[in-house]
Amino acid sequence: KITLKEIVTDMATDTITIRAITRNKCIRQSVSSDGFNLPKNEIGVMKLIHDDFDEKKLLMARNNRKLLKKGAKLSLSINEYTSSRNHRYFGINLHENINRKTIKTGLVRILGSCSALDMIEIVKNHVKDFGLPFDHDIVGSTLDGASVNKKFIRHVKLIGQLCLNHGIHLGVCNTLYPKKAREEPEFDDSLLGLLDSDEVAEDDDFADIADVDFIEDTDTEEEIYYN
Repeated sequence: KITLKEIVTDMATDTITIRAITRNKCIRQSVSSDGFNLPKNEIGVMKLIHDDFDEKKLLMARNNRKLLKKGAKLSLSINEYTSSRNHRYFGINLHENINRKTIKTGLVRILGSCSALDMIEIVKNHVKDFGLPFDHDIVGSTLDGASVNKKFIRHVKLIGQLCLNHGIHLGVCNTLYPKKAREEPEFDDSLLGLLDSDEVAEDDDFADIADVDFIEDTDTEEEIYYN
């Protein structure tokens, strides 16, 4: 029988906001008609989702340990995701070779900068929560071609496979949606005549400007680094 935790989690998975789940009258009436008591505040609704995740994580960990006893080997696919709020995450999936299934383990929040060593710790701790010792049961990983991912593979004992789809995708986008070069504004040749005329030289305003010495401020020069 489906539980209230699963109902709320399914709605959240379908992109219904926590506020809507909590406050929408139609949702509350529908849940109540099934015999459930939906919390009246958003914190209570979020707790249902977190509890459901913890239960499913324990179940997945037990299933993974059963696979390992059967001699299964697993690989990872890791991809970085940035939300509309500019929050960064790692999406980490497991792939096992017995049933040839993909095990989705969810997103891991990236706080601040993330070096290759930081990435190793994040991935190790995440797969450990699912019953998988990183150094023994994972044999390979698929990543995109970012430099931090290349360093990640060099520091761990995994077979690394760089995904070519990212490069193909960019090539297709550049072909279908070429960027238009900005048009340079047309220069008015008549301005050259004004600069060469005697009237400009005799103009007091221009003469004052000509006497000013401009000094380039090199102390405030900014450097831009591209990763």
